[in-house]
Amino acid sequence: MITNINEYEAETAFERFALDRYLPLTAQASGSYIDIRPLIDGGKNVIQNGASHIKANREDNLRAAFLPLAFGAAWKVLDLTIELALAKQGIKPQREAKLWPIKEKARIAMSETLNGAILTEETCTWVGILTCYVSTIEYRHSLIHRQAQFVEIPLTLSGHGRDGMPLPPLDEATLRALIALSQLVGEGIISNGLNRRRLDNVNFLLNRLSCFGVNSVPQGVRMKPIEYYWMKLRPDPHGQWVAPFSIVHEQMRCRRQLGHIDVRIDLPGESGRQLVGQCEDLPDWDVTIDFNQPPSYLAYQ
Repeated sequence: MITNINEYEAETAFERFALDRYLPLTAQASGSYIDIRPLIDGGKNVIQNGASHIKANREDNLRAAFLPLAFGAAWKVLDLTIELALAKQGIKPQREAKLWPIKEKARIAMSETLNGAILTEETCTWVGILTCYVSTIEYRHSLIHRQAQFVEIPLTLSGHGRDGMPLPPLDEATLRALIALSQLVGEGIISNGLNRRRLDNVNFLLNRLSCFGVNSVPQGVRMKPIEYYWMKLRPDPHGQWVAPFSIVHEQMRCRRQLGHIDVRIDLPGESGRQLVGQCEDLPDWDVTIDFNQPPSYLAYQ
């Protein structure tokens, strides 16, 4: 039984690792970039590279083969998220037991008493996640008890509930949305809550899972290959290095943004190592960079 975030992180480590490795198999394109380094050097043009599409015959086979594992891993992450939320509210099983019965967790999840503060303050988002959890319990049982059926063409999951009745088949788009949702939820818990970007992506995925009865969730932003600005630092007269974020924001204002955008910054005298961040977190002015202690919105990669 999960009682704190450290236990959650340990108990979901394998599942989150599996999802991290599985989801790239579902990607259809890699992100494009806009090279603004010429602007920083005083030029007038930028270099843009379009998204490159992946040929994926081998990946298609792997995606189908590992879908049962990915679904099971995704469901466990959601299940333990519910347990952590229960522990944070001090709610314990009705009977003195070491493990929560799934049926009891489901009952509380749909009773509108379970708080989602461990992940988000957005009630409609949290309720949507709970709805997906409860709506997939029978599919989980079917998988665990070897009654589930995965058909490769088209890729679907079907099976029978505990009452022996057939379950409505879930198509690949629904399964992929559920798996991606679970990955974001797990990341959000470990990071002490969903940031704006992850919340946008979660809401988009919940809208894709309306077959489970999810409703009243904001539209969100599609999960897509991240576009990024490729930039460099500029030396100042005092021998320091400045990140001209004002140029990034100027470019963002004159371009139509369809998704989230990252920034990648080349480091002087180094090859391969960069500072990376999310454009929505960058200030709208130039910043002097301390390489020993970069700003909190940038990280080495």
